[in-house]
Amino acid sequence: MAEQRGIRNNNWLNVKYNENNQWLGQFGQDGEFIQFQTPLHGLRAADRILENYGVTHGIDSIEGVIN
Repeated sequence: MAEQRGIRNNNWLNVKYNENNQWLGQFGQDGEFIQFQTPLHGLRAADRILENYGVTHGIDSIEGVIN
């Protein structure tokens, strides 16, 4: 079975590429998704994004993030 894109990119939560952001450990992109040097770098970026949802938008649940 082929390796999933998020795993291959060390970007398990599929953080999308944005030219205005340069994440720690980012080294490229695979279409619309960032490629990270390690899984830890990808999880760090995803954590920062989720924290920002809470601070900026008051979102504090999985349901809120999905919606």
